[in-house]
Amino acid sequence: MHWPEILKKKGCGPERLREIFTKGVGVDTPADLAPGLDTLEADEFPKTARTDEEIHRRFRTKIRSRTLEGITANLRASRPNQAVDLAADAPPIQKHMIPLMMWAQGRLNIERAYRACATESQEQADRLFNRQKVGDNEVIKLNENRITDISIDLLKSYVTRRHAAMDSLWSNLWPLFRYDPRGADDVAQLRGDVLSQRVDIISDSYNYRHFFSQCRRQMLLYGYSVVFPRSAWDRKVGWRPKQTNTGEPSNEIESYVEREGVDFVNPHPSRIFYDLSAPLPNVNTDTGPSYIGYWDVVPWRTLIDVDNSFFNLENVFVTNGWTDLASTYGEFWAYYFDPCVMAWPEIGAGQDPSMGNDLKANVGRYTSIMTDVGVLLTHYFERINPLHEGIGKYDCDIWIHLTVAGDCTIVDAEFLPSIPACYGGVNINDGRLANQSMAMALLGYQDQASNIMSSMLMQLRTSLVQLWLIDQDSLGGENSEIMKGLMADAKGDAWYSQRHVLAYSATKLRELGIQDPKMAFGVVQAQIQNVFEAGLKALSQLLNLADRLLILSPNELGQPNPREVAAREVTEIAGSVQAINSFNNEGPREQVAAVKELIYDSLITHGQQDFRVPVERRYTKEIIKAAGFEIPEDVEKRIKGNTVPVKTPVMGNLRDLVYDYYFNSRDGAERVLNTQGAQVMTQLFQFILQSPLAEKFGTGQLEGMLNTIIRMSGAPTNLQLEVPMGQGDELPNQEQLTKQVAELQQQLQQLGQFVTQNLRGTAPAPANGQPPLPPPGGGAPSSLQDIPQS
Repeated sequence: MHWPEILKKKGCGPERLREIFTKGVGVDTPADLAPGLDTLEADEFPKTARTDEEIHRRFRTKIRSRTLEGITANLRASRPNQAVDLAADAPPIQKHMIPLMMWAQGRLNIERAYRACATESQEQADRLFNRQKVGDNEVIKLNENRITDISIDLLKSYVTRRHAAMDSLWSNLWPLFRYDPRGADDVAQLRGDVLSQRVDIISDSYNYRHFFSQCRRQMLLYGYSVVFPRSAWDRKVGWRPKQTNTGEPSNEIESYVEREGVDFVNPHPSRIFYDLSAPLPNVNTDTGPSYIGYWDVVPWRTLIDVDNSFFNLENVFVTNGWTDLASTYGEFWAYYFDPCVMAWPEIGAGQDPSMGNDLKANVGRYTSIMTDVGVLLTHYFERINPLHEGIGKYDCDIWIHLTVAGDCTIVDAEFLPSIPACYGGVNINDGRLANQSMAMALLGYQDQASNIMSSMLMQLRTSLVQLWLIDQDSLGGENSEIMKGLMADAKGDAWYSQRHVLAYSATKLRELGIQDPKMAFGVVQAQIQNVFEAGLKALSQLLNLADRLLILSPNELGQPNPREVAAREVTEIAGSVQAINSFNNEGPREQVAAVKELIYDSLITHGQQDFRVPVERRYTKEIIKAAGFEIPEDVEKRIKGNTVPVKTPVMGNLRDLVYDYYFNSRDGAERVLNTQGAQVMTQLFQFILQSPLAEKFGTGQLEGMLNTIIRMSGAPTNLQLEVPMGQGDELPNQEQLTKQVAELQQQLQQLGQFVTQNLRGTAPAPANGQPPLPPPGGGAPSSLQDIPQS
């Protein structure tokens, strides 16, 4: 981690960065290059000393080259991600469906529905409507063949199930991020507990639970997710009346921190670029790419209307190198961005001084009146050594965050205390630039399922066509009253609801050679029973194939087994499904481990030093004091004894939390529902307690076995036994242990009987809604009748 006060002391503070990345001072002397460098000896001064203007120009050149190269690579490889986004937008929620639904309800006429669709997309309107010239007027009709097409949203269904299985691991974790210290002593455990509670406050303030759930969804849709900090540290300050000793209102006010922490952003994968010389996952350990960044196109007003510290806004340019990309990949911009944002300043409005003698330096300058004009906003991160770069005398590799507007205009700069990004991926090959995600693998099946359903609907529409075959000669000719009546009924809407009497002459029919009167009439209609059966069978086989190839099962999708299965097979299926879920959660765990380290480094170096948080376990007052913390006076007065209760608040300083932690610890384990394994573990546990080998086991190992039994039985994540603070790990002697085991077995047996009776509804109902309690003294009741009723 990197401390801001040390950076400032070494001449690398925010003022120094602003001095470099503005217009530059153009000095050459060591004393003017950076504050404090004049105290260095001649052999200590960096050999690559540059002027501020040279440093600024070097960064602008690198940023422009790497940004345009990265964006070009993003646009070339954007088709798979764009296909996933298109498939995820099901037809019922697309914009053009709203006027069609209103037209179906009679709330819009056909002309207004067409104009509403054309407003969203003229191409979509031409596809859904037919326009014909009838005289001097234009007649608009609905293209029924297109409107009745159906799309099976297979992608959302499968991704939702996998997402739910992944989120089940994290949804019940309180706190969300648990920091486990490498030390096993009580003081180390207290530090980890306090740090977990302090970070949990940040998690609630910035809605990390929802945010990282979206990151896991993105891993399923696009294969991977990369989160970036918006800034080194975010802090929101408020004002309140100053508290007085007497409790009377005070006229004085004081500032306080409403919220502080790391505000993360999760860019779309098609807008992330990085150094391809190293695998992207290694950014979590700071051994990967030397630079990384993400970009977006935002309205110019977002930079000039917000009260922020942006500088150089009067020098923001856009060149034809960027606008050429916008015109070449027009379908990408049309889908993801509003057309108003995709307007650019007029090319040739100025000249970018960083381009030198470049013939393509025809640039457009942004002005304050172009509020809705789009500007390329890039967040660029690079690992540098400030001493070697000539920025200051901080001789250590550190990540710098540069906010760039336009092609290469730096508008903000800061040093980061930790890594610049956190990566997580599901079943990704690090040796390939593009990988297939789960959603991409589903696109073919979704398209085929939609084709099958559309074909079935087309056959259904065909079956509605009827051909009435009538022998008019046998009914008296074309102009007979009977023929006129049949033709009128066929054109009417009530032909199927009214009774019709048809009188015929059997003698005349025999003269015509017609023995059966029904031979004079016939109705031809398509039969679709076989078509529907074949379509449903094909759809079922397609889904079964998708389940096999995507390693899914009916059990994982919440469906019953198609046949009766044995208990052993149920256990094997559950184990296989659990193994797949564990594998899918490896990517989120890697990302969470990096996030925990990033938050820890940022909190220690930038957070408010004094804190007050509740602890999750019981500690003694000596342990709290040894860790450097203290209990508030008003709380300590209410504590009796030496051990403080759970959720007792402690106060301290962030510097007391500096310790060696496991950032890659498993935050909770999968809830393996294996009742058979739990029964075997229970029998083994009872055998160990009744054997002389019990003295060889410590209390911690036995409680670990009990926690395993609880977890395999499907209990909640937070339910586990722990050794109380200050208690030794040794077990009692064999005689006491045998007595305690007998009492424990009796209590477990009685508890099981009571639970069974309660489920059957035969247990005695407690009075006043209170649960039954054991008798005073903590002993177990001798029978169910001894359980108190109130």
